[in-house]
Amino acid sequence: MSGRGSPFLSIVLPCFNEEAYLEGAVSAISSRLVAAGFPHEILIIDDGSTDGTAEKARALTRRFANAGFPGAASWCEVRVISYARNRGKGFAVRTGVRETRGRFVAFMDVDLSTSPSYIAAFLTEAAAGRDVVVASRRLSASRTSPPQGALRRVGGRVFTKLAVLALSLPPGTTDVTCGFKMFRGDAGRALFARARLDGWGFDAEILFLARRAGLSIHELPVHWSNRADSRVRVFRDALLAIGELISVRRHEAAGRYGASELPSAAPEASTSLPRGVAPTPDPAAGEERAQAGAGVGESVSRDFLGRS
Repeated sequence: MSGRGSPFLSIVLPCFNEEAYLEGAVSAISSRLVAAGFPHEILIIDDGSTDGTAEKARALTRRFANAGFPGAASWCEVRVISYARNRGKGFAVRTGVRETRGRFVAFMDVDLSTSPSYIAAFLTEAAAGRDVVVASRRLSASRTSPPQGALRRVGGRVFTKLAVLALSLPPGTTDVTCGFKMFRGDAGRALFARARLDGWGFDAEILFLARRAGLSIHELPVHWSNRADSRVRVFRDALLAIGELISVRRHEAAGRYGASELPSAAPEASTSLPRGVAPTPDPAAGEERAQAGAGVGESVSRDFLGRS
Protein backbone atom coordinates (compact mmCIF):
# COMPACT_ATOMS: atom_id res chain seq x y z
CA MET A 1 0.00 0.00 0.00
CA SER A 2 1.83 3.02 -1.26
CA GLY A 3 2.47 5.63 1.41
CA ARG A 4 0.61 3.73 4.12
CA GLY A 5 3.49 1.81 5.67
CA SER A 6 3.21 -1.54 7.40
CA PRO A 7 -0.02 -2.72 9.03
CA PHE A 8 -0.31 -2.81 12.80
CA LEU A 9 -2.23 -6.10 12.65
CA SER A 10 -2.49 -8.91 10.10
CA ILE A 11 -5.52 -11.23 10.08
CA VAL A 12 -5.29 -14.56 8.23
CA LEU A 13 -8.57 -16.14 7.08
CA PRO A 14 -8.16 -19.75 5.81
CA CYS A 15 -11.02 -20.56 3.43
CA PHE A 16 -12.27 -23.74 1.81
CA ASN A 17 -15.64 -23.26 0.09
CA GLU A 18 -16.58 -20.31 2.30
CA GLU A 19 -18.31 -18.12 -0.28
CA ALA A 20 -21.34 -17.66 1.98
CA TYR A 21 -19.34 -16.34 4.94
CA LEU A 22 -16.44 -14.47 3.37
CA GLU A 23 -17.80 -11.02 2.62
CA GLY A 24 -19.54 -10.69 5.98
CA ALA A 25 -16.41 -11.78 7.83
CA VAL A 26 -14.11 -9.32 6.09
CA SER A 27 -16.58 -6.46 6.57
CA ALA A 28 -17.09 -7.24 10.27
CA ILE A 29 -13.38 -7.53 11.02
CA SER A 30 -12.39 -4.42 9.09
CA SER A 31 -15.16 -2.18 10.42
CA ARG A 32 -14.07 -2.85 14.01
CA LEU A 33 -10.38 -2.33 13.34
CA VAL A 34 -10.86 0.83 11.28
CA ALA A 35 -13.11 2.29 14.00
CA ALA A 36 -10.39 1.52 16.56
CA GLY A 37 -7.75 3.26 14.44
CA PHE A 38 -5.69 0.21 13.51
CA PRO A 39 -4.09 0.01 10.06
CA HIS A 40 -4.46 -3.65 9.13
CA GLU A 41 -4.36 -6.24 6.40
CA ILE A 42 -6.63 -9.24 5.89
CA LEU A 43 -5.13 -12.19 4.03
CA ILE A 44 -7.70 -14.52 2.49
CA ILE A 45 -6.18 -17.93 1.82
CA ASP A 46 -8.28 -19.78 -0.74
CA ASP A 47 -7.42 -23.41 0.01
CA GLY A 48 -8.44 -24.95 -3.32
CA SER A 49 -12.10 -23.94 -3.08
CA THR A 50 -14.51 -25.28 -5.70
CA ASP A 51 -17.28 -22.72 -5.11
CA GLY A 52 -17.14 -18.95 -5.65
CA THR A 53 -14.71 -18.22 -2.80
CA ALA A 54 -11.86 -17.14 -5.09
CA GLU A 55 -14.04 -14.77 -7.12
CA LYS A 56 -15.56 -13.28 -3.97
CA ALA A 57 -12.09 -12.79 -2.49
CA ARG A 58 -10.82 -10.98 -5.58
CA ALA A 59 -13.86 -8.71 -5.53
CA LEU A 60 -13.09 -7.81 -1.92
CA THR A 61 -9.53 -6.79 -2.81
CA ARG A 62 -10.95 -4.35 -5.35
CA ARG A 63 -13.61 -3.06 -2.96
CA PHE A 64 -11.15 -2.31 -0.17
CA ALA A 65 -8.56 -0.85 -2.54
CA ASN A 66 -11.11 1.83 -3.43
CA ALA A 67 -12.76 2.20 -0.03
CA GLY A 68 -10.94 5.40 0.91
CA PHE A 69 -11.44 5.20 4.68
CA PRO A 70 -11.20 8.61 6.36
CA GLY A 71 -7.93 9.25 8.15
CA ALA A 72 -4.60 8.28 6.61
CA ALA A 73 -3.63 6.22 9.66
CA SER A 74 -6.75 4.04 9.58
CA TRP A 75 -6.93 1.66 6.65
CA CYS A 76 -7.51 -1.90 5.50
CA GLU A 77 -5.82 -3.86 2.76
CA VAL A 78 -7.27 -7.18 1.59
CA ARG A 79 -4.91 -9.65 -0.08
CA VAL A 80 -5.66 -13.04 -1.58
CA ILE A 81 -3.53 -16.16 -1.92
CA SER A 82 -5.22 -18.88 -3.96
CA TYR A 83 -4.08 -22.30 -5.14
CA ALA A 84 -5.85 -25.03 -7.08
CA ARG A 85 -5.64 -28.08 -4.80
CA ASN A 86 -7.08 -28.31 -1.28
CA ARG A 87 -4.09 -28.73 1.04
CA GLY A 88 -5.63 -28.53 4.51
CA LYS A 89 -6.16 -25.83 7.13
CA GLY A 90 -2.64 -26.13 8.50
CA PHE A 91 -1.15 -25.48 5.07
CA ALA A 92 -3.50 -22.54 4.50
CA VAL A 93 -2.74 -20.85 7.81
CA ARG A 94 1.00 -21.45 7.42
CA THR A 95 0.95 -19.98 3.92
CA GLY A 96 -0.90 -16.91 5.12
CA VAL A 97 1.08 -16.18 8.28
CA ARG A 98 4.38 -16.38 6.43
CA GLU A 99 3.18 -13.65 4.05
CA THR A 100 1.98 -11.24 6.75
CA ARG A 101 3.63 -7.90 7.48
CA GLY A 102 1.92 -6.83 10.71
CA ARG A 103 3.47 -6.15 14.10
CA PHE A 104 0.89 -8.61 15.37
CA VAL A 105 -0.61 -11.57 13.53
CA ALA A 106 -3.81 -13.50 14.15
CA PHE A 107 -5.72 -16.23 12.38
CA MET A 108 -9.41 -16.88 12.81
CA ASP A 109 -12.24 -18.89 11.29
CA VAL A 110 -14.11 -17.18 8.48
CA ASP A 111 -17.49 -18.11 9.97
CA LEU A 112 -16.54 -15.90 12.95
CA SER A 113 -17.18 -18.65 15.48
CA THR A 114 -15.09 -16.37 17.70
CA SER A 115 -16.31 -12.80 17.27
CA PRO A 116 -13.92 -10.10 16.00
CA SER A 117 -14.92 -8.13 19.09
CA TYR A 118 -12.33 -10.23 20.94
CA ILE A 119 -9.46 -8.79 18.90
CA ALA A 120 -9.09 -5.89 21.36
CA ALA A 121 -8.57 -8.15 24.37
CA PHE A 122 -6.11 -10.33 22.48
CA LEU A 123 -4.15 -7.30 21.25
CA THR A 124 -3.97 -6.03 24.83
CA GLU A 125 -2.22 -9.23 25.91
CA ALA A 126 0.04 -9.41 22.86
CA ALA A 127 1.07 -5.75 23.08
CA ALA A 128 1.90 -6.29 26.76
CA GLY A 129 4.47 -8.92 25.83
CA ARG A 130 2.62 -12.22 25.38
CA ASP A 131 4.18 -14.08 22.45
CA VAL A 132 1.17 -16.32 21.78
CA VAL A 133 -2.43 -15.62 22.87
CA VAL A 134 -4.83 -18.56 22.48
CA ALA A 135 -8.63 -18.56 22.56
CA SER A 136 -10.13 -21.18 24.85
CA ARG A 137 -13.67 -22.55 24.84
CA ARG A 138 -13.08 -24.41 28.09
CA LEU A 139 -12.14 -21.87 30.74
CA SER A 140 -14.68 -21.09 33.45
CA ALA A 141 -15.62 -17.79 31.78
CA SER A 142 -15.94 -19.34 28.31
CA ARG A 143 -19.26 -20.11 26.66
CA THR A 144 -20.34 -22.20 23.68
CA SER A 145 -23.70 -21.71 22.00
CA PRO A 146 -25.49 -23.73 21.03
CA PRO A 147 -23.76 -26.38 23.15
CA GLN A 148 -21.63 -28.96 21.35
CA GLY A 149 -22.79 -32.54 21.26
CA ALA A 150 -21.33 -34.79 23.91
CA LEU A 151 -19.14 -36.66 21.41
CA ARG A 152 -17.43 -33.54 20.10
CA ARG A 153 -17.11 -32.03 23.56
CA VAL A 154 -15.48 -35.11 25.06
CA GLY A 155 -13.36 -35.67 21.95
CA GLY A 156 -11.98 -32.13 22.14
CA ARG A 157 -11.07 -32.48 25.79
CA VAL A 158 -9.42 -35.85 25.22
CA PHE A 159 -7.36 -34.50 22.32
CA THR A 160 -6.21 -31.53 24.40
CA LYS A 161 -5.10 -33.86 27.20
CA LEU A 162 -3.26 -36.05 24.71
CA ALA A 163 -1.57 -33.03 23.12
CA VAL A 164 -0.45 -31.72 26.52
CA LEU A 165 1.04 -35.09 27.43
CA ALA A 166 2.52 -35.98 24.05
CA LEU A 167 4.00 -32.57 23.26
CA SER A 168 4.81 -31.27 26.76
CA LEU A 169 2.49 -28.28 26.41
CA PRO A 170 1.87 -26.08 29.48
CA PRO A 171 -0.01 -28.25 32.01
CA GLY A 172 -2.77 -25.64 32.39
CA THR A 173 -3.67 -25.74 28.69
CA THR A 174 -7.43 -26.13 28.26
CA ASP A 175 -7.94 -25.78 24.48
CA VAL A 176 -5.55 -26.55 21.65
CA THR A 177 -7.75 -26.44 18.55
CA CYS A 178 -9.88 -23.29 18.90
CA GLY A 179 -9.46 -21.43 15.61
CA PHE A 180 -8.46 -18.03 17.00
CA LYS A 181 -4.85 -17.35 17.98
CA MET A 182 -2.70 -14.23 18.00
CA PHE A 183 1.09 -13.85 17.88
CA ARG A 184 3.75 -11.22 18.06
CA GLY A 185 4.38 -10.79 14.35
CA ASP A 186 8.03 -11.83 14.25
CA ALA A 187 7.38 -14.80 16.53
CA GLY A 188 4.39 -16.00 14.52
CA ARG A 189 6.23 -15.84 11.22
CA ALA A 190 9.23 -17.66 12.68
CA LEU A 191 7.05 -20.40 14.17
CA PHE A 192 5.10 -21.02 10.97
CA ALA A 193 8.30 -21.00 8.92
CA ARG A 194 9.27 -24.14 10.86
CA ALA A 195 5.84 -25.79 10.98
CA ARG A 196 5.24 -28.81 8.76
CA LEU A 197 1.73 -30.16 9.38
CA ASP A 198 -0.99 -29.46 6.82
CA GLY A 199 -3.97 -30.90 8.68
CA TRP A 200 -5.94 -30.44 11.90
CA GLY A 201 -2.91 -31.08 14.13
CA PHE A 202 -1.22 -27.82 13.13
CA ASP A 203 -2.51 -25.94 16.21
CA ALA A 204 -0.82 -28.43 18.52
CA GLU A 205 2.37 -28.28 16.46
CA ILE A 206 2.53 -24.47 16.71
CA LEU A 207 2.02 -24.55 20.47
CA PHE A 208 4.69 -27.24 20.72
CA LEU A 209 7.15 -25.09 18.74
CA ALA A 210 6.30 -22.04 20.86
CA ARG A 211 6.81 -23.96 24.10
CA ARG A 212 10.04 -25.44 22.74
CA ALA A 213 11.34 -21.95 21.92
CA GLY A 214 10.54 -20.67 25.41
CA LEU A 215 7.80 -18.29 24.25
CA SER A 216 5.00 -17.19 26.57
CA ILE A 217 1.59 -18.75 25.90
CA HIS A 218 -1.56 -17.27 27.39
CA GLU A 219 -5.17 -18.40 27.11
CA LEU A 220 -8.21 -16.11 27.10
CA PRO A 221 -11.84 -17.21 27.44
CA VAL A 222 -14.21 -16.64 24.52
CA HIS A 223 -17.85 -17.05 23.63
CA TRP A 224 -17.71 -19.55 20.78
CA SER A 225 -20.59 -19.94 18.32
CA ASN A 226 -21.04 -23.59 17.43
CA ARG A 227 -21.47 -23.79 13.66
CA ALA A 228 -24.33 -26.13 12.74
CA ASP A 229 -22.75 -27.16 9.42
CA SER A 230 -19.27 -27.76 10.84
CA ARG A 231 -17.07 -29.94 8.65
CA VAL A 232 -15.50 -31.64 11.68
CA ARG A 233 -16.03 -35.41 11.65
CA VAL A 234 -15.23 -36.55 15.16
CA PHE A 235 -13.81 -40.06 14.63
CA ARG A 236 -12.07 -39.38 11.33
CA ASP A 237 -10.53 -36.09 12.43
CA ALA A 238 -9.58 -37.42 15.87
CA LEU A 239 -7.60 -40.27 14.32
CA LEU A 240 -5.91 -37.92 11.86
CA ALA A 241 -5.04 -35.40 14.58
CA ILE A 242 -3.62 -38.07 16.88
CA GLY A 243 -1.51 -39.31 13.98
CA GLU A 244 -0.24 -35.77 13.55
CA LEU A 245 0.80 -35.59 17.21
CA ILE A 246 2.99 -38.59 16.49
CA SER A 247 4.30 -36.81 13.37
CA VAL A 248 5.37 -33.82 15.48
CA ARG A 249 7.52 -36.03 17.65
CA ARG A 250 8.94 -37.76 14.58
CA HIS A 251 9.86 -34.41 13.00
CA GLU A 252 11.46 -33.36 16.27
CA ALA A 253 13.45 -36.58 16.57
CA ALA A 254 14.65 -36.22 12.97
CA GLY A 255 15.80 -32.64 13.58
CA ARG A 256 13.44 -31.18 10.99
CA TYR A 257 12.43 -28.28 13.24
CA GLY A 258 15.98 -27.06 13.66
CA ALA A 259 17.27 -25.40 16.81
CA SER A 260 14.75 -24.66 19.52
CA GLU A 261 15.59 -20.96 19.62
CA LEU A 262 13.89 -18.72 17.10
CA PRO A 263 16.05 -16.43 14.96
CA SER A 264 16.43 -12.94 16.38
CA ALA A 265 14.14 -10.42 14.75
CA ALA A 266 14.85 -6.76 14.10
CA PRO A 267 13.43 -4.64 16.94
CA GLU A 268 9.94 -3.31 16.34
CA ALA A 269 9.68 0.46 16.14
CA SER A 270 6.76 0.34 18.56
CA THR A 271 4.01 -1.98 19.67
CA SER A 272 1.65 0.89 20.45
CA LEU A 273 -0.67 2.63 18.03
CA PRO A 274 0.75 4.76 15.22
CA ARG A 275 1.38 8.38 16.21
CA GLY A 276 -1.76 10.45 16.53
CA VAL A 277 -4.21 7.55 16.54
CA ALA A 278 -6.29 6.85 19.64
CA PRO A 279 -8.26 3.64 20.11
CA THR A 280 -12.05 3.89 19.99
CA PRO A 281 -13.68 1.64 22.61
CA ASP A 282 -16.02 -0.94 21.12
CA PRO A 283 -19.20 -1.07 23.24
CA ALA A 284 -20.08 -4.49 21.84
CA ALA A 285 -16.81 -5.88 23.15
CA GLY A 286 -17.31 -4.88 26.80
CA GLU A 287 -18.27 -8.36 27.94
CA GLU A 288 -15.40 -9.96 26.02
CA ARG A 289 -12.81 -7.58 27.46
CA ALA A 290 -14.19 -8.13 30.94
CA GLN A 291 -13.74 -11.88 30.55
CA ALA A 292 -10.11 -11.67 29.47
CA GLY A 293 -7.60 -12.79 32.05
CA ALA A 294 -7.92 -16.40 33.15
CA GLY A 295 -5.86 -19.15 31.58
CA VAL A 296 -2.30 -20.23 31.00
CA GLY A 297 -0.30 -17.42 32.60
CA GLU A 298 -1.37 -14.90 35.21
CA SER A 299 -4.14 -12.34 34.87
CA VAL A 300 -3.01 -8.76 34.25
CA SER A 301 -5.16 -5.61 34.17
CA ARG A 302 -4.26 -3.32 31.28
CA ASP A 303 -5.84 -0.94 28.82
CA PHE A 304 -6.61 -1.51 25.15
CA LEU A 305 -2.94 -1.54 24.17
CA GLY A 306 -1.65 -3.41 27.19
CA ARG A 307 -0.42 -0.40 29.14
CA SER A 308 -0.70 -0.69 32.91
